[in-house]
Amino acid sequence: EQGTYLDGNNRFFMVYGTTTYNSFDRPFYAPRGFKMDILAGYVMGLSPNLEVYENRLRIGDVRDLGLSYGNYMRATVDAQKISTLSKKLANVTHLQAGINFGPNSSLLNSFVIGGNMPVTRNQITFLGLNEGELLTESAIALQTGFRWNAFGDAYLTIAANAMYYDFVKKPSDNTLPRWITGAGVTFGYNLPIGPFEYTVMYSKQAGWGTYINVGFPFK
Repeated sequence: EQGTYLDGNNRFFMVYGTTTYNSFDRPFYAPRGFKMDILAGYVMGLSPNLEVYENRLRIGDVRDLGLSYGNYMRATVDAQKISTLSKKLANVTHLQAGINFGPNSSLLNSFVIGGNMPVTRNQITFLGLNEGELLTESAIALQTGFRWNAFGDAYLTIAANAMYYDFVKKPSDNTLPRWITGAGVTFGYNLPIGPFEYTVMYSKQAGWGTYINVGFPFK
């Protein structure tokens, strides 16, 4: 790997509360409804065993480098609303946010930005970036678009999104601007094992890309 990165493991405890609401009548391609997941918690008792590398060269341990870490508050929001516009057309709006509050580094508990389907822990999906193309301690992303039921179980979705990130001041090696936008076109087919989706996406900051998903996600 290139750049500065951590390698190892980290243990911690989190006390948290969640609230969930879901009025969708199916897990994928619901014609209407609203769902929301909100989590707020306090992370404590960090016990890192992490080494710091610079372009694959070990430069020290997090404790030797004086990296700021400690207890912090954390909150996540994932809300999606689908509104029926006609028999075959729906508007889909998706709001996601993740924030690790305070100046301390979360040490391997940051948010993974990218992809068109949630498949990993701490992920915020974003058209225009692949999974893990951006890591951040704070982000708010809004996506909106139109989904057309072309025929049977086949769907075509056109959507655009924007994200503001790194607004909680912490050390960061991100080189992209704090505002990033993207868009994509997705062909989807609802299979018995879950959706097949092929997405062509673009972001001015990251260029063109494609994304393929088959089946139900496990995260």
